[in-house]
Amino acid sequence: EAVLAYSPPPWLTPGQRSVRVRLTAAVARLLTETGHETQVYFGKALNYLSAAWNDGLFHEPDAQPHALWMMLPLFKTAGQPQDAPIIEGANALLMQRVQYGQLDPMDITHIAHAALNARYDGNRLYVAARDKALGNQLADGGWATGYGEAHRPNATIDVLMLLRWGGLL
Repeated sequence: EAVLAYSPPPWLTPGQRSVRVRLTAAVARLLTETGHETQVYFGKALNYLSAAWNDGLFHEPDAQPHALWMMLPLFKTAGQPQDAPIIEGANALLMQRVQYGQLDPMDITHIAHAALNARYDGNRLYVAARDKALGNQLADGGWATGYGEAHRPNATIDVLMLLRWGGLL
């Protein structure tokens, strides 16, 4: 009964295109961060993400922001000139979600990291997400991964690293 009643979050449902897009963005981001993007057909991953963008997958109301923030720096650094609309659109959608959306504190921090790496549009997205992340600090001085939770060391370290890389520490 417990197995039948289990309702996984949308990003854990196998076979869905949105899940494959999120995983592609995550793996491509990790390959880039570790310097291994030349060991795979990285261009195919960018093409897959680009096709998902062009098909409107990211514009759906319930689309998860994770693939957006993971792919923003990828297209900014490794994309082609024709990818400019993707960079602009992803930046705009993330800005909208930071300003008006119901994102958890960890998503806000990750968006700020991605925006800092992408360095697009005068860093407006970075500043908006960073300021919102700072506003999520708990009374005990730490940060949590979700609203109403106790602080978690990993969330606090993520925000402190964001501040360090952003030149504020």
